[in-house]
Amino acid sequence: MGAAIIIGTLMHLYGRSTARLPRRMVAPATQAGLAVLLVAF
Repeated sequence: MGAAIIIGTLMHLYGRSTARLPRRMVAPATQAGLAVLLVAF
C-alpha cells in the first residue's frame, strides 16, 4: 500500500514537471534526474 502511494506521487510529480518543459527537453531532463538519483544512492 505504501509503495502505491509513493509511486502514484512520483508519477503525478513527473507529469506536472514534464508538462512545463518543451517536448524535446523531456527525455534529457528525465535522464539527468535518473542520473542524480543513481549518484545519490
